[in-house]
Amino acid sequence: MQYVVTEYGCVNLQFSSVPDRVKKLISIAHPDHRDELMYQARTAGLLY
Repeated sequence: MQYVVTEYGCVNLQFSSVPDRVKKLISIAHPDHRDELMYQARTAGLLY
C-alpha cells in the first residue's frame, strides 16, 4: 500500500520504515485518538 487517505489527511507510505509508517498513520487518525495511539505504539515497541 502506498497511499492512505482519511478525512484527516493523506500519507505516502512508500519507502518508509516501520516507525515512520506508524507516525504517518497516527498523524491522519482522528485527533481525539492520536495520544492513545502514540502510547500504544510505544508500548508495543513500534516507536522509540
